[in-house]
Amino acid sequence: MKVLSRLQNSVKVNGTSFIMLIDPDKKNNDNIEKLVEHANINDVDAIFIGGSLMMDSLYHERIARIKSISNIPLILFPGGINQINRHFDACLLYTSDAADDMQCVD
Repeated sequence: MKVLSRLQNSVKVNGTSFIMLIDPDKKNNDNIEKLVEHANINDVDAIFIGGSLMMDSLYHERIARIKSISNIPLILFPGGINQINRHFDACLLYTSDAADDMQCVD
């Protein structure tokens, strides 16, 4: 099942989706397996992976490790373009506009 279809089905059946956020920064290196195991056994519908200040030399390895032990779709919640890699099932793209006068926004 595609990621969007899975989330839509969860909302239809349960009234909501349960999504976990994992920050794969080095500070969480020792907890990644435990976090993913908890997600796998607790009906998590998807895992957002992201953080604004990550990017040490092991980032892509951590994502591959998460993918290898997860049976849940991984959705990139990007803090930058350098966080994209082939292990994600989807990417959450969003914009934030802090303009005071929305009439000025094209």
